[in-house]
Amino acid sequence: MKRSVCYSILAVVIANVAVASDLSSCAVIEEDSERLKCFDNLVADLAQPQPKAPDDDENTVVEEKGSWIFTASTDDFSGKDTSMVSWHSDRSVAQSRDAPSAIIVRCDGRGGTEILVVSNGYIGARRNSIPVRYKFGENEPVKEGWHESTSGTAAFLPNGYKDFRDGLLSGDDLIFEITDFRGSKYSAKFEDAAPLGEKFEFVWDGCQ
Repeated sequence: MKRSVCYSILAVVIANVAVASDLSSCAVIEEDSERLKCFDNLVADLAQPQPKAPDDDENTVVEEKGSWIFTASTDDFSGKDTSMVSWHSDRSVAQSRDAPSAIIVRCDGRGGTEILVVSNGYIGARRNSIPVRYKFGENEPVKEGWHESTSGTAAFLPNGYKDFRDGLLSGDDLIFEITDFRGSKYSAKFEDAAPLGEKFEFVWDGCQ
C-alpha cells in the first residue's frame, strides 16, 4: 500500500495528522451518541494543536490551503472515507478560555456531513442547547441554539439549519460567538477562508 505524505509544515496541520486515524475510527460508529462521544474525546487535541512529529499512517494525507486544512483518511476496516476539513480561528492557539477554536466539517461515514465548532474549554449548555451567534462578512448576525457535544467542549450544527452552511460556502470571513453554561460570551474571528476547491466539495458532499 502506498504511504501517504504530509504536505504541510504548519504545526496545526501536523497536529491533525496525529488524530486523523482516530477520527476515522469514530466516524464509522453507527450509533449517534456513541459516535459523538468518541469524536468528543478527540476534540480537545484539534482545538489546541501542538507541534509534533507526523505519524506514519498509510491512510492519512494532510494538506493546507488558505485557512482550510484538509485531512484525508480512510477507515482501515470498512474502507469508508472519513475525511474532514477544518478552519482555525484567531483564538485557536491562545488559552482564551471558552473561545471558539475551530470549525470542523467531516464525513459521517454514511454519505453525509457533520459540522461543529470546537471550543478552547468547557462550554456546557443552557436550557438543553448552546446559544451561538455568528456573522458572515457584512451580513446581519444570526442567533441560534446548537446541540451540545457529550463532553461539553463543542457545539454541533443541527440538521436543517441552512444559514451557517450557506455562509461557509460564501467564502466570507466569520465572527462566531458561544455563550457558555454560566451565560458568559466568548467570540473569535475566522478569516481568509480561501476556497478549497474539489477537496472541500469532496467532504461537503459526504465523501461519497
